[in-house]
Amino acid sequence: MKFNVGDRVKVVDCKADGSRCKNLGKISTIRKIVRTNGEYPYLLEGTEEYFGDNELIKLQEKQFTKADLEDGDKCT
Repeated sequence: MKFNVGDRVKVVDCKADGSRCKNLGKISTIRKIVRTNGEYPYLLEGTEEYFGDNELIKLQEKQFTKADLEDGDKCT
């Protein structure tokens, strides 16, 4: 298992049968993990569709930017 309940993720691929997935690009939180659901164990908030490891990417909480630096900070 690559993700945990509460992780913020983005849907980057779908297993839809020939039709375009309506959740593609959706950013959501993992609501539930069903370990007996084979290769599609993750259920997201606001969806009734299950997703697999290769269909989701984890979003970072906050990107560090140059604007976050203050006087006296040192970068390596």
